[in-house]
Amino acid sequence: MKRRLQCFTVCVLSGAITTVMVAWGCAALVDPFVVVQPSPRKSGGEVGNEVHSGWLVGVHEAFGARRIRSEWVDKSIHPSLIFPETYFGPAEPFIPDWAPFLLPTVDAPDELRHLRVADARGWPFLAMFSQMALDDNRGRISKAPTITNGIAINKSALTLPSPESTVRLLPLAIIWPGFLFNTAIYALLWFGMFKLTSDYRKTSRSRKGLCVMCKYDLRGTQHTNCPECGAKIIK
Repeated sequence: MKRRLQCFTVCVLSGAITTVMVAWGCAALVDPFVVVQPSPRKSGGEVGNEVHSGWLVGVHEAFGARRIRSEWVDKSIHPSLIFPETYFGPAEPFIPDWAPFLLPTVDAPDELRHLRVADARGWPFLAMFSQMALDDNRGRISKAPTITNGIAINKSALTLPSPESTVRLLPLAIIWPGFLFNTAIYALLWFGMFKLTSDYRKTSRSRKGLCVMCKYDLRGTQHTNCPECGAKIIK
């Protein structure tokens, strides 16, 4: 029972570590320029309410990556300054439960443009995410984005004109459903690998006349159990 519990613990920990490594691998290897394209795969727009005069959300996807870009402007300027002429349905349905920070909020009146980016990574399910925020006056005041729950890999990209499209972030925040599913999948793979390795080791030792547990030399013995460790002898 104790051995099984140890095996279960090791497999789960290995699965969780693999989930993090895969998410970070997707963050490091998937180029943001590939994820963020001129025409997003999905987008939604909304004009006019008590919070903003315009709001646009674009969802850009690639292998193991999803970047959600949410941008809105204050009521003091017209949304046509940032919005295309056509929309593809309402914006709010593109906001996942784990990213409420993408929703428009009432901000300081001296900031006209508000940008929020959620960058999620992981495979086969999205498991971790980082977030980025940028508030400015449409170029009159140059600011670097604020990064939360993420570590910038290429910090030099933070000073580029469009840092939200070029910077790469290692995600630190967890998307629990995806993280748990991925951990379970990788834990099963680790268990299978451990099982195959253990079976091969036992078969190899048995063929050599050794105890499958402690490698005690059993050649010539008539015992049914290993005299060294007590394990059952496999003929």
